[in-house]
Amino acid sequence: MATEKYQLSDAEETLTIGKCDFCYEEGRYLKPLHDKYGDHVLDQCFYGCEDKRSVPNEPKENFEIISIVETYRSYCHDSKWKISIKLNDKVLTMNLTRLHSENEASLREKIVHCRNRHEIKRLNLYVFHN
Repeated sequence: MATEKYQLSDAEETLTIGKCDFCYEEGRYLKPLHDKYGDHVLDQCFYGCEDKRSVPNEPKENFEIISIVETYRSYCHDSKWKISIKLNDKVLTMNLTRLHSENEASLREKIVHCRNRHEIKRLNLYVFHN
């Protein structure tokens, strides 16, 4: 009996999941579309609305949060966090960047609602300092 492991591509590791502005379907891998000034205006299914690869097929994983530690907080832009979870008797550690206003309780609430480690990684934000 063969067992298949679900392996995410490098692109899928960092994609956001949400509602497509073209097909109006929820729970899709999204590609952000920007205007000529760089402002985000729409989200489109990453692989196209008709392509089944745009629908995440990630298995649910049972994980336990071990620790959430703030490692850095800038004056007014972002905060950095070290997250440790227990998954299949292994401890996984990941680093996330969140907004300055994030606190441990709100981040814990977001992590609890994640279905697997890939969704936790997608909580990472890119904060630009102007």
